[in-house]
Amino acid sequence: PVLLASLPHVQRLLSRMMACRPEGAAARHPVPLTSAAWVLRESRAVYRAASEGVMNLADKYFELGRDDALKALALYRAHVELSDQLAGWFAVLRQNPALSRAIAFPQLQPLPADFLTAMEEYARDAPLEGGPGAQMSPRTAAAAREAMAALELPPPEEEEAAAAAAALEA
Repeated sequence: PVLLASLPHVQRLLSRMMACRPEGAAARHPVPLTSAAWVLRESRAVYRAASEGVMNLADKYFELGRDDALKALALYRAHVELSDQLAGWFAVLRQNPALSRAIAFPQLQPLPADFLTAMEEYARDAPLEGGPGAQMSPRTAAAAREAMAALELPPPEEEEAAAAAAALEA
């Protein structure tokens, strides 16, 4: 699917955005701080796009063939790792007083670990060719249903975005 090809690019973009952090004298200069605030604001949108991509992939995961299921499993694992790195990046940027006042930092929700277990079980037993008629064991199907119910993205906080934009203009 197209998602298996495009999601790695979004994840790579997010990891490159996290490399942008003002250090040394740049951490006190308004130009790099403004740039960092823009990157931070855009990182929220890129993270949301990556999360929605993972959610869409998760919706179709249990219909994939073995090869695509293994690719999707690797993307899910990469997203879990990126989420952890992003939380650390937010913590570093939050230490800068100018950025912590100017930007509303989102709360990241960890992805459910039981879904990863269900994905691994399905990948082991996945048919070579996927499709809506693909069979999975009853145990894997039950774990998949429970894990899918746990996957929910919170609605975007428009109020936080408006507050962040207002703080940047001030």
